[in-house]
Amino acid sequence: FFFKQKTAYEIRNCDWSSDVCSSDLITLIAGARIESTKIEYTGYKFDVETMDTPADLGTVSGGSDYTNVLPNLTLQWDVNDDWNVNLAFTQSLARPAYYDLVPYELSNSEDKELSLGNPDLNASLSSNIDAMVEYYFKGVGLFSVGFFNKNISDWIYQYSTKDYTYNGVSGYEMQQLRNG
Repeated sequence: FFFKQKTAYEIRNCDWSSDVCSSDLITLIAGARIESTKIEYTGYKFDVETMDTPADLGTVSGGSDYTNVLPNLTLQWDVNDDWNVNLAFTQSLARPAYYDLVPYELSNSEDKELSLGNPDLNASLSSNIDAMVEYYFKGVGLFSVGFFNKNISDWIYQYSTKDYTYNGVSGYEMQQLRNG
């Protein structure tokens, strides 16, 4: 399989601090990461039953081009010497594995089995919320309570069907990764 990938990213963080009652009780950090990705792939068509040499291989091409802006907002509030409150909203990205993006076609015409790559897979985007309240005891130790929520879009799953039509022939058992 052949592939080319160009990934460009820029990290920008801005730090704003706010004084409450003339002390540094609140810190707000905001920023964003920008990622731009362009991927081009060339894969192969291969039938286990009918192809014997590299000359028998056919090629399949595909790719994708996308940009993500991933914000980050973090708030830390030092309520007093005993209490802290931390809140955060972030977004993160998880890309598919390279092999899964290659537009390959691996078939077994005798058994009617087919495995397909998917160059149209999107990266999974996670929107995260984190909250933490901490109480520090006068001696040694602390008590903390936290909450987090992660909402994932475009998650990746294994799709399969036993009635796929391939090259005009129905009844193939097909597997391919897809976005949910």
